[in-house]
Amino acid sequence: MKGPRRLSAALAGLVFYIAGILKLIDPAGATFVVDSYLSFFHLGFLSAVSAVIAEVLALAEAFTGLALLCGVYRKLAAKVAFSLTALFTAITLLLVIFNPDMDCGCFGKAIKLTHLQSFIKNLILLFLLCVAFIPLREQPEPLRTRNVFKTLSAFVVALSLYSMFFLPLRDFTPFSSGSRLYDAAKASAFVPAEPLFVYEKGGFKKEFDLDHLPDTTWTFVGTHERGPVSPSGIEALVSVSNAAGEVCDSVLLEGRVMAFCVHSPESLSVSAWHGIAEAVSASSEAGFTPALLLASSAADAERIFGALPAEDRLRLMLPLYFGDRKTLLTLVRSNGGAVYIADGLVVDKWSRLGMPSALRFEELHSMQPVAAMMEKSINGRIVMDATILLTVLLAMFL
Repeated sequence: MKGPRRLSAALAGLVFYIAGILKLIDPAGATFVVDSYLSFFHLGFLSAVSAVIAEVLALAEAFTGLALLCGVYRKLAAKVAFSLTALFTAITLLLVIFNPDMDCGCFGKAIKLTHLQSFIKNLILLFLLCVAFIPLREQPEPLRTRNVFKTLSAFVVALSLYSMFFLPLRDFTPFSSGSRLYDAAKASAFVPAEPLFVYEKGGFKKEFDLDHLPDTTWTFVGTHERGPVSPSGIEALVSVSNAAGEVCDSVLLEGRVMAFCVHSPESLSVSAWHGIAEAVSASSEAGFTPALLLASSAADAERIFGALPAEDRLRLMLPLYFGDRKTLLTLVRSNGGAVYIADGLVVDKWSRLGMPSALRFEELHSMQPVAAMMEKSINGRIVMDATILLTVLLAMFL
């Protein structure tokens, strides 16, 4: 039974690890999920610590998954895994019974499951854990294996800290690179055109979409769009307005726009506002149309900007618009981050701490938007997929 027990533990560990990592790389998305659960259980008074709850649960899942994959700390890992799975099974059973309009969030915002699918997934996990640990027998743990676990755990912590200050390695929001934004009126009329990429190999040309790009043996030829097609399921961009309350959706949908999204204006320091003002000026000088989007009222913005130096205040007030907090946080998972939008196509994003230099803004403006978008999408996908694959292989085979 050693083989089936080890395989069952590894499979359960893989699920725990992937679930934890997908939450850790997107702390804002994980916080949204926790908020929805708190609301479902009428525990909204805990929303102030929802981010902490999300982070602790994600770390617990990732560490438990690593322990199961490495085969170390078996008693502790078994107890934590059983406890978490039993808790998640009970919660998803309630979701199946009451069927609320919410995402289970088992794998963050990356993989969406129905309530029934989540419940079945947890039952399968319980079965795997029973096969792996009942009865629980002690097995030797080589020091080398424990060292691998500790090294990978340190990597998980580092990844978590990185994700708190910078953008997720993979963007699973509706506004990821390659998405096309529309105002509400256009969204009701048709579905956005889908960008297609033409590659050539051995004299044969083939079209690929953004989620199924070929390997490096293919040569990029060009791009075009498929569609638009009949209306259904389009993600509309929530309207933005100016200080007078006038709807200004078109400002984000025409030309090359650099949108700076501030979903929590009160939490930014004077130095942070100065950095945003510098980026606004740099993007404008490079040829972009800057747009500062705030999740606040015009009166609150005037009060906040009143404490800033006159030069920064002038640079920030000119391209000022107002939008919904959740939408701005979905556009970019950083308070004060930037989004490059070319004629409604989301090209690239940056956190406030990773803002491009003036030279980089100029380079981006000189590039074709599709080329810049492909560079961003492919790099992010490679880094994320390689990160998960390498850690799993190291945990299981070293």
